[in-house]
Amino acid sequence: MILDTLLIGFSHFLSPYNLLAAFIGCLLGIIFGALPAFTASMGVATLLPFAYSLPVDTSLVLLSSIYVGAMYGGSIPAILMHTPGTPGAAATVIDGYAMAKKGQADTAIVVSAASSSIASFVGGVFICITGPILSFYAARISPAEIFLVTLLGIMVLGNLAGKDSIKGLLGGIIGLLLGTVGADFVVGHDRFTFGIYQLYEGIPLVPALVGLLALSECFTMVQKESGELVAVSEVKFSLRKILSDTWDTIFGKYWKDTYLSTFIGGVIGFIPGEGAAVANFVAYDQAKRHSRHPERFGTGIPEGVIACEAANNSVVPLALLPALALGIPGSSTAALILAGVMMQGLRPGPGVFERSPDVMGTFLVGLLAASWLQLLIGLLIVGPACKLCQIKNSILAGVILVLAVIGVYAVHYSFFDVGIMLACALLGYGLKVWGCPPVTAVVGLILGPIAEKSFTTALSVSGGSADIFFFRPVAAILWGIILFSILFPWLRRRRKETHSRISQGG
Repeated sequence: MILDTLLIGFSHFLSPYNLLAAFIGCLLGIIFGALPAFTASMGVATLLPFAYSLPVDTSLVLLSSIYVGAMYGGSIPAILMHTPGTPGAAATVIDGYAMAKKGQADTAIVVSAASSSIASFVGGVFICITGPILSFYAARISPAEIFLVTLLGIMVLGNLAGKDSIKGLLGGIIGLLLGTVGADFVVGHDRFTFGIYQLYEGIPLVPALVGLLALSECFTMVQKESGELVAVSEVKFSLRKILSDTWDTIFGKYWKDTYLSTFIGGVIGFIPGEGAAVANFVAYDQAKRHSRHPERFGTGIPEGVIACEAANNSVVPLALLPALALGIPGSSTAALILAGVMMQGLRPGPGVFERSPDVMGTFLVGLLAASWLQLLIGLLIVGPACKLCQIKNSILAGVILVLAVIGVYAVHYSFFDVGIMLACALLGYGLKVWGCPPVTAVVGLILGPIAEKSFTTALSVSGGSADIFFFRPVAAILWGIILFSILFPWLRRRRKETHSRISQGG
């Protein structure tokens, strides 16, 4: 089954449209990541309306390639400007910028690109093997278990809000409420449409996602100052240097750091809500702990850059795996990609590899191709990317606003959609001011209708009995995972408090 899916995907990926989508996606992703005020989520959200007009396999290749490219692109300003382009490159600043100040910016960028590429590739190979298997067995579960899986996705929203899990859950509840707008699934009655016929099928996803994530961020971008290129304005590479540093990163003296950090990032990436920012620091800490010379970390060494970049890039494929195979996004960007393909008729979740082997096979092959394209493109466009780093945030925000309005209007040629986008942008900005990531509302909006449909279907199958949600082996396991996801943040917080008291007492 796995080999068949990959062969089908390979034949579809070789079409000019999909090859071009992977190339353009990586290119745009690196550019988005190199802009300090931009993020991978914003890049995907801005291009969702344009991806909507493409075939679903091409759209999935484009959006996932943007995600792959943006994760590496964030290291460019981190190394050259002491400003991470994405949250996942926050720890890259420590050794990357120190290397640039020592005149080793070329080495820092090469090892960053090489470690990012191999980590994405290894993660892609892993989901090529496990994705179809996970989806196959997940398809054998009943609607009750599907409801519990979506409930698990809703419960982990607290992790997306960082320390304040309550705000994350409240943001998810707002998204769930938005998901109730439209015709009732069972009896067809209108809910919260207020007589507006455009809302009969629910709040349009494209305008809502672009407003909540891309435009809401524009409002905060104009309040921040743009960074200045303080390390180097141009980086020159020699072919011998590129090949030497790439070999050292993948097969040579740094290979242990590369693959250990890849493993750490993959594990964290599969946990919904943790994300690249956590993997970045965890991998850096572990690399320092396992190093023979931990005192050199922070002084500008390749091992520090490799640990950070391998970890945050291996998050990408592992965050997409639960999103597509189970319908639970592992990150905010994965949630957007999940919503994007759902709008085009693809039903992610259990059995998706069996229902759509051509689409999923193309996605898997495209993900593997994108992991190497980012190495090639990333080294070629470092110079222009450095100049893009210095674009003023106010100008960048204006460009995003124009692209968002044009893209959303072009989907249905509707000014109503533009109004929905602006309303959601205000809501997203309000959530950010309150300290709640707007992505929590996005995930709630996506998972809410799935949970409602699964819940009502399960009750219909069981004749109205709630036993179907509890007295089944898979359901019992899922309840255990849900309870663990609720208790884990509390236990982790208690452990930190205990360690803090011990250290203060000592």
